[in-house]
Amino acid sequence: MPSRIPFPRFPKKRIKMLILISVIALAVIASAVVLIGVFYFQQEQNQQNEGAPNVKFITFEAKKKEIAVGESTTVLINVRSSEDK
Repeated sequence: MPSRIPFPRFPKKRIKMLILISVIALAVIASAVVLIGVFYFQQEQNQQNEGAPNVKFITFEAKKKEIAVGESTTVLINVRSSEDK
């Protein structure tokens, strides 16, 4: 009578290890695909507004932290441009 195990030459422990490694590899590949998809989606989002300047905020300082209705203050916004000149 033939054995019902798909790979009769391999012990059960080795088959379980092979299945475990396969499941882990599949999970790693799926995670990589999801991360690449998220990164690609974010890049597409960033490039939708072509007219916007490419700047990064360095500091944002106001003379007053609390401003009442009707008052005004000076705000200093320091940015760094990443665009080609």
